[in-house]
Amino acid sequence: MNSWCNTTAYPVEPIQLNDTEYSRIETATHVLKSNKEMLSKLILNSNGSVIEATAQINKIFQMKNDFPIFMAITDIAWFRPDMINPASPVPTGIGAIAYLDRLQEYLGLDNHESTCKKMIELQEEYWPDAKRKFHPIDIEYLSCECRKYYSYINKTKLFEGKNIFIPKF
Repeated sequence: MNSWCNTTAYPVEPIQLNDTEYSRIETATHVLKSNKEMLSKLILNSNGSVIEATAQINKIFQMKNDFPIFMAITDIAWFRPDMINPASPVPTGIGAIAYLDRLQEYLGLDNHESTCKKMIELQEEYWPDAKRKFHPIDIEYLSCECRKYYSYINKTKLFEGKNIFIPKF
Protein backbone atom coordinates (compact mmCIF):
# COMPACT_ATOMS: atom_id res chain seq x y z
CA MET A 1 0.00 0.00 0.00
CA ASN A 2 1.39 3.44 -0.92
CA SER A 3 1.35 5.85 1.97
CA TRP A 4 0.17 9.43 1.52
CA CYS A 5 3.18 10.64 3.47
CA ASN A 6 6.90 10.07 3.75
CA THR A 7 6.95 7.42 6.47
CA THR A 8 10.75 7.61 6.79
CA ALA A 9 10.82 11.36 7.51
CA TYR A 10 9.17 11.07 10.92
CA PRO A 11 8.95 7.36 11.64
CA VAL A 12 5.86 6.70 13.70
CA GLU A 13 6.11 3.14 14.79
CA PRO A 14 3.41 1.03 16.41
CA ILE A 15 2.57 1.80 20.03
CA GLN A 16 1.88 -0.51 22.95
CA LEU A 17 -1.16 0.06 25.13
CA ASN A 18 -2.58 -2.40 27.65
CA ASP A 19 -0.45 -5.23 26.22
CA THR A 20 -1.77 -4.61 22.69
CA GLU A 21 0.18 -3.27 19.73
CA TYR A 22 -1.54 -0.63 17.59
CA SER A 23 -0.47 0.52 14.13
CA ARG A 24 0.15 4.14 13.19
CA ILE A 25 -3.29 4.46 11.55
CA GLU A 26 -5.13 2.71 14.41
CA THR A 27 -3.40 5.01 16.89
CA ALA A 28 -4.22 8.18 14.96
CA THR A 29 -7.84 7.25 14.28
CA HIS A 30 -8.95 5.36 17.39
CA VAL A 31 -6.47 4.94 20.23
CA LEU A 32 -5.72 8.61 20.86
CA LYS A 33 -9.40 9.60 20.91
CA SER A 34 -10.49 6.76 23.15
CA ASN A 35 -7.65 7.50 25.61
CA LYS A 36 -7.79 11.30 25.59
CA GLU A 37 -8.67 11.58 29.30
CA MET A 38 -5.72 9.43 30.37
CA LEU A 39 -3.36 11.32 28.03
CA SER A 40 -4.69 14.68 29.24
CA LYS A 41 -4.01 13.69 32.87
CA LEU A 42 -0.43 12.72 32.02
CA ILE A 43 0.10 16.05 30.27
CA LEU A 44 -1.49 18.04 33.11
CA ASN A 45 0.66 16.19 35.66
CA SER A 46 3.86 17.14 33.82
CA ASN A 47 3.98 20.60 35.46
CA GLY A 48 4.08 22.24 32.02
CA SER A 49 7.22 20.35 30.93
CA VAL A 50 7.47 19.09 27.34
CA ILE A 51 10.20 16.65 28.39
CA GLU A 52 8.22 15.24 31.33
CA ALA A 53 4.96 14.91 29.35
CA THR A 54 6.80 13.16 26.51
CA ALA A 55 8.48 10.75 28.93
CA GLN A 56 5.25 9.93 30.79
CA ILE A 57 3.30 9.20 27.61
CA ASN A 58 6.13 7.12 26.19
CA LYS A 59 6.25 5.01 29.37
CA ILE A 60 2.85 3.80 28.22
CA PHE A 61 3.35 3.78 24.42
CA GLN A 62 6.88 2.28 24.58
CA MET A 63 8.04 3.78 21.28
CA LYS A 64 11.74 3.51 20.43
CA ASN A 65 11.51 6.92 18.78
CA ASP A 66 9.40 9.30 20.89
CA PHE A 67 9.73 12.16 18.39
CA PRO A 68 6.04 12.03 17.34
CA ILE A 69 5.01 12.33 21.00
CA PHE A 70 7.41 15.24 21.54
CA MET A 71 6.02 17.06 18.50
CA ALA A 72 2.41 16.51 19.59
CA ILE A 73 3.17 17.83 23.09
CA THR A 74 4.90 20.85 21.56
CA ASP A 75 1.87 21.51 19.37
CA ILE A 76 -0.32 21.48 22.47
CA ALA A 77 1.94 24.16 24.01
CA TRP A 78 1.12 26.60 21.19
CA PHE A 79 -2.63 26.27 21.72
CA ARG A 80 -2.87 25.40 25.41
CA PRO A 81 -0.04 27.17 27.25
CA ASP A 82 -2.04 26.55 30.43
CA MET A 83 -1.25 22.83 29.98
CA ILE A 84 2.28 22.91 28.52
CA ASN A 85 4.62 25.86 28.81
CA PRO A 86 5.77 26.96 25.33
CA ALA A 87 9.05 28.11 26.93
CA SER A 88 9.66 24.66 28.39
CA PRO A 89 12.98 22.99 27.55
CA VAL A 90 12.57 20.38 24.83
CA PRO A 91 14.38 17.17 23.95
CA THR A 92 16.71 17.40 21.00
CA GLY A 93 15.19 15.69 17.97
CA ILE A 94 17.46 13.52 15.85
CA GLY A 95 17.43 16.05 13.01
CA ALA A 96 18.75 18.84 15.24
CA ILE A 97 21.51 16.99 17.12
CA ALA A 98 24.35 17.58 14.64
CA TYR A 99 23.70 21.30 14.28
CA LEU A 100 23.08 21.87 18.02
CA ASP A 101 26.30 19.98 18.81
CA ARG A 102 28.27 22.36 16.58
CA LEU A 103 26.46 25.41 17.92
CA GLN A 104 27.08 24.25 21.50
CA GLU A 105 30.79 23.83 20.77
CA TYR A 106 31.03 27.20 19.00
CA LEU A 107 29.35 28.96 21.94
CA GLY A 108 31.45 27.03 24.49
CA LEU A 109 28.43 25.67 26.36
CA ASP A 110 27.79 22.43 28.24
CA ASN A 111 24.57 21.10 26.72
CA HIS A 112 21.77 21.69 24.24
CA GLU A 113 19.49 23.29 26.84
CA SER A 114 22.04 26.01 27.64
CA THR A 115 22.67 26.40 23.89
CA CYS A 116 18.96 27.03 23.28
CA LYS A 117 18.89 29.54 26.15
CA LYS A 118 21.90 31.39 24.72
CA MET A 119 20.34 31.54 21.25
CA ILE A 120 17.18 32.98 22.80
CA GLU A 121 19.32 35.64 24.53
CA LEU A 122 21.05 36.46 21.22
CA GLN A 123 17.73 36.97 19.44
CA GLU A 124 17.41 40.54 20.69
CA GLU A 125 20.83 41.41 19.25
CA TYR A 126 20.45 39.66 15.89
CA TRP A 127 16.68 39.79 15.31
CA PRO A 128 15.29 42.66 17.38
CA ASP A 129 12.18 43.08 15.20
CA ALA A 130 10.90 39.53 15.63
CA LYS A 131 7.17 39.29 16.28
CA ARG A 132 7.73 37.19 19.40
CA LYS A 133 10.49 35.89 21.62
CA PHE A 134 12.01 32.54 20.65
CA HIS A 135 11.27 29.44 22.72
CA PRO A 136 13.50 26.36 23.00
CA ILE A 137 11.35 24.54 20.40
CA ASP A 138 12.13 27.31 17.91
CA ILE A 139 15.88 26.78 18.35
CA GLU A 140 15.47 23.00 18.08
CA TYR A 141 13.40 23.40 14.91
CA LEU A 142 15.72 25.97 13.32
CA SER A 143 18.69 23.73 14.10
CA CYS A 144 16.98 20.88 12.30
CA GLU A 145 16.32 23.08 9.27
CA CYS A 146 19.93 24.33 9.24
CA ARG A 147 21.23 20.77 9.40
CA LYS A 148 19.00 19.85 6.44
CA TYR A 149 20.13 22.88 4.47
CA TYR A 150 23.81 22.06 4.96
CA SER A 151 23.17 18.40 4.14
CA TYR A 152 21.76 19.45 0.76
CA ILE A 153 24.51 22.03 0.14
CA ASN A 154 27.27 19.54 1.06
CA LYS A 155 25.51 16.81 -0.92
CA THR A 156 25.43 14.43 2.05
CA LYS A 157 21.67 14.31 1.54
CA LEU A 158 20.04 14.36 -1.86
CA PHE A 159 16.93 16.29 -2.78
CA GLU A 160 15.56 13.32 -4.70
CA GLY A 161 11.91 12.51 -4.27
CA LYS A 162 11.13 15.90 -2.72
CA ASN A 163 8.42 18.21 -3.95
CA ILE A 164 9.91 21.12 -5.82
CA PHE A 165 7.98 24.35 -6.26
CA ILE A 166 8.86 26.18 -9.45
CA PRO A 167 7.04 29.51 -9.64
CA LYS A 168 5.77 30.66 -13.01
CA PHE A 169 6.61 34.29 -13.67
